[in-house]
Amino acid sequence: VQADHVLPSLVRRWPTPAALAAADKAELAAMLRHVGTHRRRAECLTRMAREWCQGLWRCPCQLTSVGPYALSAWRIWVAGDWQRCAPGDGALAMFRVWLGDVCGEQGAV
Repeated sequence: VQADHVLPSLVRRWPTPAALAAADKAELAAMLRHVGTHRRRAECLTRMAREWCQGLWRCPCQLTSVGPYALSAWRIWVAGDWQRCAPGDGALAMFRVWLGDVCGEQGAV
């Protein structure tokens, strides 16, 4: 929830992965100060952006700091693998159930 207040400013300042990869970590950390562990987050975000730009990944789980929530969201919305995804997050789990109801458990989105 705290990140919701920072995200619009962050995206305005660094609108692309390449821009974020080149971000000054001290400036980024200052923007993230109220989110907590701001220096670590700045390091992880710039590293993930560099990895994204290099394009050597096939699944976001190969990127720095991508956890179970982000991986489940990617599987549902990007990879279209919602039928086999079992998200641990309540909201994602409800959305997955809704997809099953709307599309049929074996249906296509």
